[in-house]
Amino acid sequence: MQPHLGIRRVRPAHYAYGVSIASAEPRVDDSAFHSMVHCLHDAGRSLGHYFPSVGISVDGQFLGTYPIGRLVHDSAKTANELMGKMQACQLREAARHEALAHSD
Repeated sequence: MQPHLGIRRVRPAHYAYGVSIASAEPRVDDSAFHSMVHCLHDAGRSLGHYFPSVGISVDGQFLGTYPIGRLVHDSAKTANELMGKMQACQLREAARHEALAHSD
């Protein structure tokens, strides 16, 4: 059983997260962190005693599975990687919409 960490942007450069396991209701932390780095670090510290890894999504986009230790000990690099993946997803989506618009 692996937890899922759902990170959401609540304001520009402010993030909050919820944790869920399988089909259980997510446990939501309403705290807004001033960066994704702090958000990841807090989530990692909360989950680290119980799980070795976590699936992560940002704003509803699943971005992969990461070791909990990486969230705690390498939060900045992990945040940069996640933001890069988000940006790549957004560019793919924009290109798909552009292609659909030109196919008419």
